[in-house]
Amino acid sequence: MNYLQKQYSLHLILRYHPYIMKKLNILFFLFVVSFTNAQSIDSTASEENAKIKNTNVLPIVDPEQNFCGSTTVENLHINDVNAVIKWYSSEIGGTPLNSSLKLTSGTYYASQIIDGNESTRIPVMVTINYTNVPNVRIKQKFRKSATVGDLKVNNDGAPTNWYNSAISAAPMSASTPLTSGTYYVSQILNGCESDRVSVLVSVKP
Repeated sequence: MNYLQKQYSLHLILRYHPYIMKKLNILFFLFVVSFTNAQSIDSTASEENAKIKNTNVLPIVDPEQNFCGSTTVENLHINDVNAVIKWYSSEIGGTPLNSSLKLTSGTYYASQIIDGNESTRIPVMVTINYTNVPNVRIKQKFRKSATVGDLKVNNDGAPTNWYNSAISAAPMSASTPLTSGTYYVSQILNGCESDRVSVLVSVKP
């Protein structure tokens, strides 16, 4: 039987045997349903994976943060001021830290809340720097031509700031002439300024 005869025989079978046609239609229908369901499952899985991915957006924070003197959790730096961040003292478990909790040097952990979902936590190393007050003579005497630059501090070369009051914001220039009265000095170490020490200055005419 040649190719044309085979094709003609197949045509006759399909034309005059409804049972065979019915079976073929059923098989085709089942194939279409299976393919559609598979596509739907893949689409749902993709949406779920995207949803899971979006709920674990890590917070953007500085991994190392340095502070001068006493500070609290509220002052920890975050790069997005609109982000909802929770801080913890451990990588897993525990409760969020109160914003008024005083910080100490060590590792803290930050998570981010998006659409009610909390991300995993990332570590942040915190260093609290304390600067001691300068070693200074609390009474000093000078002649009339003396300036702020002549005031003596035993601070091993650490930078110092002199002020004309305990709360003034701007330090005095080294060229400022001295007058009798009280001055205030601080020193700076690791970028952190110490508390101020009062120094009684006496200027002779």
